[in-house]
Amino acid sequence: MEFWRIITVFTCLVLIRANGAFSQNSDSTNVVVTDSIAEGDDLGLDSPIDYYGKDSTVVDVVNERIHLYGAAWVKYGEMEVHADYIVFSFSDFTAKAIGKRDSTGTVVEKASFSEGENKFSEDSLAYNFKSKRGISYGVRTQEGDAYLLSSVSKKSENNWISVGKGKLTTCNKDNPHYHFQLKKAMVIPNEKVVAGPLYLKFRKIPTPLALPFGFFPNKKESTQGILLPGYGNGDEKGYFIQNLGYYVPLGKYADTRVLFDLYTRGSWSIRNITNYKKLYKYNGNFNISRTVNKSGFPELPSYSESVNFNVQWTHNQDTKARPNSTFSSNVNLGSLNNFRNNLNTSQQNFLSSTFSSRIQWTKRWPDTPFNMGVTAGHSQNTQSRNVQVTLPGVNLNMSRITLGRFAKNSPSLKKALDNIGVTASADFTNNVSENETLFRFDEIENLNRRATNGLRLQGQASSSMKAGVLGTLTGSISGTMFNTFKYVEKSFIESTQELKSDTLYGWRQALNWSASGNFNTRVYGTFGLETTAPSRR
Repeated sequence: MEFWRIITVFTCLVLIRANGAFSQNSDSTNVVVTDSIAEGDDLGLDSPIDYYGKDSTVVDVVNERIHLYGAAWVKYGEMEVHADYIVFSFSDFTAKAIGKRDSTGTVVEKASFSEGENKFSEDSLAYNFKSKRGISYGVRTQEGDAYLLSSVSKKSENNWISVGKGKLTTCNKDNPHYHFQLKKAMVIPNEKVVAGPLYLKFRKIPTPLALPFGFFPNKKESTQGILLPGYGNGDEKGYFIQNLGYYVPLGKYADTRVLFDLYTRGSWSIRNITNYKKLYKYNGNFNISRTVNKSGFPELPSYSESVNFNVQWTHNQDTKARPNSTFSSNVNLGSLNNFRNNLNTSQQNFLSSTFSSRIQWTKRWPDTPFNMGVTAGHSQNTQSRNVQVTLPGVNLNMSRITLGRFAKNSPSLKKALDNIGVTASADFTNNVSENETLFRFDEIENLNRRATNGLRLQGQASSSMKAGVLGTLTGSISGTMFNTFKYVEKSFIESTQELKSDTLYGWRQALNWSASGNFNTRVYGTFGLETTAPSRR
């Protein structure tokens, strides 16, 4: 917790002022230090110090103190502290920063400290420059994905922080919904947090989940190392250790883990899990596993052995990275019995009878009516053992345009053609659906022969115009052209009275078209009625 260093800045500030080593801005409401300490003074300053008190800045010469009131702040290099009130005492070299309180004494605006990416907030703090010890109250800081809150914390000269009555949580609320209650803890900067007795609480409700002590990593940078496993008894598979592995960071944007599961009766599994993320660009993870599952004893007829593999890949692109182009993937493929025989399968995967994959890329061209999508995917059914693969699927669309855009040089023709709108699309797919036994590298040629593929072109033109005072005339014409790369030719053999079917390769086309029209009119008229009043006698 580097916020204690800011107190050193306060000490340097007042010492510089006492020695006349800085000049002040003439603005009485904003005093800014503009000069650094003179050469030869050993105060450890390497950049100018700026400070400000919105209400006032008071130097108490008699009591040897300096006071900053109202939205006060002090800046030194990358360090910056904000508080409602900041004071430094020359007599005992003690500095204090206090947050803003209301009339009841409740802190409504905490003091804050920041240095680079590190940010902290506390109700108040005090630090002694000579002893290099300090104390703070109501501290809240973020350590990775967790938040550490403490009623009181003390800093020793070696920068270790002891915490009393603390809370450790991943909830970002000031009053967390759940947390681990810590009786005491020690924070070793950029290394770890060691806690004494702790237990889980939901709001103010304690739970029986408790530990005598705990260790929580507190490193800012990733460090490679061994991952400790769990252990237990797997019944017929024997005793096991799970998730024994090694962690390796891959730069700023990725990391990877290699994990092992080992059973005393021969079953084993190896997995590689890689995560990557680039802020405002993309994020994803890659998971590949291979499992050898042995059940029973080799000497008995009930013994079985299976080898399974699975590949999972998810990728998501930030919508702001490329507004006109997106890429995403959700891949989950492997052996059909993988989730039933995998040593680490989840309940959801175990009960699922199908799993599928989809990779998609979309592109939109601004200021044009065109957009395109390219997809690839697969679907597997564990019951029927059927596998369906789409590789690839391409779709090109043209949204509605009017023909008037092609007659800009003729206003009269443009006005007439503006009533005619045209839409079009083109689709290409290549599908194969077969039993899982055919999906092998030595069966690729056979799968290619069994694949169904083709190109479909669609277009439609429609118009609506007024026919003078008679009404409105609408009409449309549409067509679909099917293009295939292979076809079935049937022939009748008279000698054997059989119908023979042959699959031949070649370009074939078929066209379907339709046209429709509609005319709507209305008839208006005026009718007069005459009435005769009855005579009176």
